[in-house]
Amino acid sequence: MERFLFHAEAYALTGRFTLPFEDVIPVQAMATLPLTGGFGTAQVDDFDYRRLVSFRRATASVSGGQSKADRDGRGPYVSRSTIEIAGLNVMGMVTADKIFATVSTSFPFAGGEASIYVQAGFENLRIAGDRIPANFDAASYNRFPKWSQLPAEGTKLPKPTEISIPNFGKVYLAELFITPSSRRISMIRIELGCPEEGGLEIGGSGGNGVGWP
Repeated sequence: MERFLFHAEAYALTGRFTLPFEDVIPVQAMATLPLTGGFGTAQVDDFDYRRLVSFRRATASVSGGQSKADRDGRGPYVSRSTIEIAGLNVMGMVTADKIFATVSTSFPFAGGEASIYVQAGFENLRIAGDRIPANFDAASYNRFPKWSQLPAEGTKLPKPTEISIPNFGKVYLAELFITPSSRRISMIRIELGCPEEGGLEIGGSGGNGVGWP
């Protein structure tokens, strides 16, 4: 292979309000890996948007390169993206001590199919005051790290959690998006209802493996 095109991304939070005002929350703590690989990190402390959405600290990191484990220089191309958020609070209705997600990719030097793994979870996640025993079932997905392994078992994989809250909106947990060469996870997505309207996405991480076209 003449060249490998790296891709990895991680971000803490973004969103948009349409009521009671119109505004966009810029992406917070975003790190993106260049095509050539390398390392990047971003951190945001004490974020507070209009006393509606806040977190104590968010750290994103990405890295990528060719593994040195193979002594003849034909090691796989590997990458990793990680997001970690501490002290999340969305209007007092969605809170968590910690949210984390990591996507790691390994692509064979000689070409072929990428193996992509996801690890993610919540610590002390509460929705409308109730503690939610929600953890991403990484083991179920990581049994099938390659796209070609998925179709036979795809319908048996666990589905993301959806929770509806009157006069607040809908909360979606641990949504995983899979394509032939990538996996991306969104830890919390909120569709806000009355009286605030809009949407929030919290805790995103993703990566892929693509050889030179």
